[in-house]
Amino acid sequence: MQLNYPKNFKAISGFGVQAKLLGQVFRLGKPKWFEQNSDMPDDIKAMIFELQNKGRTVMILARDNDIQGILTVSDVLKPESKQAIKELHDEKLKVVMLTGDNLQTARTIAKEVNVDDVEAEVRPEEKSGRVKAFQQNNVLVGMVGDGINDAPALAQADIR
Repeated sequence: MQLNYPKNFKAISGFGVQAKLLGQVFRLGKPKWFEQNSDMPDDIKAMIFELQNKGRTVMILARDNDIQGILTVSDVLKPESKQAIKELHDEKLKVVMLTGDNLQTARTIAKEVNVDDVEAEVRPEEKSGRVKAFQQNNVLVGMVGDGINDAPALAQADIR
């Protein structure tokens, strides 16, 4: 059995990944990335919207700009998340969700745990700038993150 390995792999910050395999370009990433480069059928748009309304993060798999499939992932909220946010509110603190997810998915999750405000579709390189903007308005910022994309914002925050 001969294996074929992808070539020209690129990670497009905040959007997804692409590589060439067997002479074709494959991409996996956010729907917004694909909407910029092709006409997305209305039935696919409706399916994406429905999945996002359920709190799912949607990714599209395409081969040479032809959509081949839709994948979804969802964050499982920790049971203590809602209680932790309640305790922050009890201390009169504002809770803001800063996420790369799309606005609808972010709002669905934020509603479940009573987050005060949502900033969605924030690219990894923009997150620390958002933290800095809060700080420039004399806001003490505590930050919780779950990935490499959050590292610069975590470093910028006052409390980690």
